Amino acid sequence: MIRLNSQATTASVISPANTPAVLHAMPSGAPRNRLGLAQWLTLPDHPLMKKWWDYMAPLMEVEADNRPKEWPLPLIFHHA
Repeated sequence: MIRLNSQATTASVISPANTPAVLHAMPSGAPRNRLGLAQWLTLPDHPLMKKWWDYMAPLMEVEADNRPKEWPLPLIFHHA
């Protein structure tokens, strides 16, 4: 469906939200919305994420595969 000025000009079949066929599929349990897209883009095995890690590796401490090192966060606040 194409909408211009909130008016439907042409009716067509609306395809389900999914990734392009040239890219790997979204995780099976991921929602088909912006949250699912964010989860998909930040997967460690996603090609875009790997390129980003390679690009940013000189600026941060990294593991052997260029993914950032992870540390547990210190406890700052504690509710009794």
